[in-house]
Amino acid sequence: MFGASGNIAFLILLVPHIESANRLNEYISHYEPAEYDHTDLHAAHTRAKRSVTQNHVVHVAFSALGRAFNIRLKRDLTTFRDSLTVVDHRGEEIRGVDTSHIYQGHLLGEPGSEVFGSIHDGVFEGKIVSKLGNLYVEKASRYFPPSANVTFHSVVYKESDVEDPYQHKRSGHVG
Repeated sequence: MFGASGNIAFLILLVPHIESANRLNEYISHYEPAEYDHTDLHAAHTRAKRSVTQNHVVHVAFSALGRAFNIRLKRDLTTFRDSLTVVDHRGEEIRGVDTSHIYQGHLLGEPGSEVFGSIHDGVFEGKIVSKLGNLYVEKASRYFPPSANVTFHSVVYKESDVEDPYQHKRSGHVG
C-alpha cells in the first residue's frame, strides 16, 4: 500500500513510540525509574526514628513522568496508636510491632497533595495523591529479578496506567 519508502517512513515514526512505552508487566502499561540517593534516605529515616520530637522531616526528591517530585514526609503517628495489637494466625499476640517506617506527607509546592508510604532500607514505597492524578512508587526488585541488573531501585507509575487485562473474563457482581 505505501511502497518500500512509505513502509520505512512508517517504521521510523513508529519505533520511537514502541521504545518509549516502558511496560512493567501485564497490568502496568507504563513506568519510569525513580532514582534518588537511598543511602541518604536511609540515614534520614534513621534520624527520624531516633528523634525525640515528632516533627522530624524526611525529604525524597526525584524526577519521573515529565516532572520533579519533591516529597516532604513525617512519621505517621496517627494511623496506629500505642495500643496497637497484632495477632498471628494462631491468635497469639505479636509483641514489639514497629510502625516507625510508616510516613505521611505532601508534595512541596502543591497544596492539597498527599503522600502515604513507608521507608525500608532507604527505599520509599507509597502513593502520591496529586492534582495531576494518583501515582505509585514501588521497589524495582518487586518487578525485576536480580539477574536483570537494573540500575535503579524504584519505579513510579500513574494510576491511569494500571489496566486489568482479565476484566472481560470476570462476571461477578455485588447485589
